[in-house]
Parts: sequence; C-alpha cells; structure tokens
Amino acid sequence: MPETLPQLLAQAVAADTGAAIVYGSERLAYRDLEAQSKRAAAGLAAAGIGVGDRVAFWLPNTPAYLVLYFACARLGAIAVAVNTRFRASEVEDVLGRTGAKALIMWPGFRGIDFPGILEEVDRTALGRLETAILYAEDGAAAEALPGVAKTISYGSLFDAGHHEEDAATPGLGCNTFTTSGTTKAPKFVLHSHASMAVHAAEVAADFGYADPATVVQQDMPLCGVFGITGVLAAIAAARPLILTSAFDADRTVALMAEHKVTHFDGSDEMIDRLLRATDRDDIFGRVNFAGYAIFNSYLDDIVERAERRGLHAVGLWGMSEMQALVTRRDREDPADIRKKGGGRLVSPHAEVRVRDPETGALCAEGVAGELEIKGP
Repeated sequence: MPETLPQLLAQAVAADTGAAIVYGSERLAYRDLEAQSKRAAAGLAAAGIGVGDRVAFWLPNTPAYLVLYFACARLGAIAVAVNTRFRASEVEDVLGRTGAKALIMWPGFRGIDFPGILEEVDRTALGRLETAILYAEDGAAAEALPGVAKTISYGSLFDAGHHEEDAATPGLGCNTFTTSGTTKAPKFVLHSHASMAVHAAEVAADFGYADPATVVQQDMPLCGVFGITGVLAAIAAARPLILTSAFDADRTVALMAEHKVTHFDGSDEMIDRLLRATDRDDIFGRVNFAGYAIFNSYLDDIVERAERRGLHAVGLWGMSEMQALVTRRDREDPADIRKKGGGRLVSPHAEVRVRDPETGALCAEGVAGELEIKGP
C-alpha cells in the first residue's frame, strides 16, 4: 500500500500496464508523468519551492496539473486547490490566508480574464507570493503579472534538470482544499500524503479498477476532492484515464464511445446531460460503475431514467474534510437504494459513530445525535 503520492505514482509506473492519461490528442504514459514531475520539481526547486511551501493551483484539469501536483509532492510542498470559478474576493482570501509562495494559472482558459481578476486582488494578500507560473495551450508567451515579483512559463520549469530526491513522508501535508462552513470565509482542509495515497488505493480496489479492461473518465475538477480522488484512484490502479479541462456532455459522450469507458463519477446533473446528449445506449451499457453525488432535488428520478438507458448509477458521499468517495451504494442495489446518499464505507480504516451532544455518550443504533466520522 503506497503511503505517499510519489510512491503511488512509482507503483503505477512499476505496474507497466501501458496505461496513460488521455487529454485531447495528447497521451501521457504514467512513466512519462513521473519523469515530467521530476523535471518540474527541479524547476520549482530552482524557484525556491521546498518543504511546507504552499503552491496555489488556479488551474483546470490538464495533464500539467498532475505533473505539477506530483512535483510539489516530491518537494514536500503543499498544493492549494483554487477553483477556476473563484473571482477576486475568493482568490484574495485563499492566497492571503494560505501565504502561497507560487501561483499556477492558465491566463486565457475559456476566455476568462484571469490576470484581470488577479489585478483586482488586494496587494497585501500577495505579500508572500513570489512566483507566478503560467500555463498555456496556444503557445502564448508568459507576460508579467501585476503584483508578482517573477512570472515564468510552465515550459521553463523543465530546463532545470531532474529532481530525484523525494521529501514526501506519510504524515506530511500535501493538499489543501477549501470547504464551506458556518464562518464567513471558506475553511481550509489539509490532507496528508498517507490520507491521499492510501484512500486512492482503497478506492481503486473497492470500485473494481483492478479489472484490466477498466477505463476511467474524469470530468470533475481536480480542485475538489471529488475530482482528485477519482484521478488518484485511476493512477493507483495504473488504468487509462480520460481527462477533460471542463465538462461538455457531447464531448464526454464521444470520448466514452471512443475509449470504451467503464468507470466514471459525476453529479446528478452531469448524468442527466449525458443521457440527453446521445441516444446510443451501448455507451452506457458497458459502464460498470457510474458513481454520482446528489446535488439537485429536481433530478430525484435520475437513477431510474439512467437505468432505462442501461446505466446503473450509484450514490456516493464524501466531504472535503474527509475526501470524496467515503461511502457508496452498490450496483446490485435496487434503484430506490442506489439513489440515496450514504451507503457502506469504502475504506476499512474509516469509522462512523453517533454521539449524544448533551450527555457525550455514544448512541445506540437508530438514535439521533451528532455524527462523528473518522476518515481514511
């Protein structure tokens, strides 16, 4: 069982399955992902990134995200997930409170003016930000960003050699997520290497990724636990991973048909849009596992409608504080059970109990109280 993210990736390389990340016309084998992450780690180290430094990922789903993610992991740095939907006030809060030393962004993604958004951020929130790393897919040059001491291109990170040293340890923090709460500003959740790597391996085993025919489709954003957990599980099993920068139902349906996708996770709305995007039921019939999170009450019939098309959707549950895919329903369950959240625990290391908030005593089964969950 891998205990760090570099160990997880090394295990995928050693499996030598020939699997790769597929992103448009790009194909990145896991062996190449590891090699590129070591080169990117050298570039980040040259930019002053080391153990405990926070690197903000204001970036959509791309292979570059994963290259940099594993590069930070190797250096012992912490990847801070920043949603690409965040605007100036949210970005200001995340950068300011985390004290991010570097920011990775795609300035022109989907035509959004990310540099303009950053320009609206109060300069005091950028007090510790030393380097901006700009990613692009159109060959655009990295133009200096206001308020940042140094701006470099993603490609330039690969000019500093290879970083073979691995600073990761099981208990070292590696990934910070934002999560909603009762406070005015989002809360931060920090997960360790062991938390991310072990849970990914457990998800891969429980969700049937060991099957050599497995092909995983991932459209959920990597800035959230839902997206990154599924991606790491695919890597843990060394299975093909189909990645998109943003969900588009027509494109995803075409990819599912082309690559014979067997596993995907998404939201109830995403499944609804997929069903509306095609009349080809054979695409859904080959899917062994379609996990979904329940976000919309108006789609309470989505499991039944999907089943009529050959797709057996199952409810999933998780939270940023614990990671995604903590509990699940099973494909064999009746539709009225599969459409509910909750279900059984995925990790053998997870525990759930209910406590009486007034007496502090643990409650018997069926008695209401405060839910306490120990995550993987």
